[in-house]
Amino acid sequence: MFSTGLTEIVLIVKDVKAAARFYREVVGLIPQREADDQWAWFFAGKPENLQRLALHKGPLLFEEHSPFPEGSLCFLCPPRKA
Repeated sequence: MFSTGLTEIVLIVKDVKAAARFYREVVGLIPQREADDQWAWFFAGKPENLQRLALHKGPLLFEEHSPFPEGSLCFLCPPRKA
């Protein structure tokens, strides 16, 4: 199975609201919803493409087992054909 694209990136940050302000005001990303103390989600392109950037205070559930606890990447893969 091959990826058809990148769907989301999750970055672990110390201050979600401050980081969200940066990505909104400086980078110009469109918020998917208002940031809270734990999560902020942004569209990283056209909203209908579902490419997103997430900011999270952490930890992620898999973080203790991951060699890269700073965040995660998710790829969009087509369904397998039977």
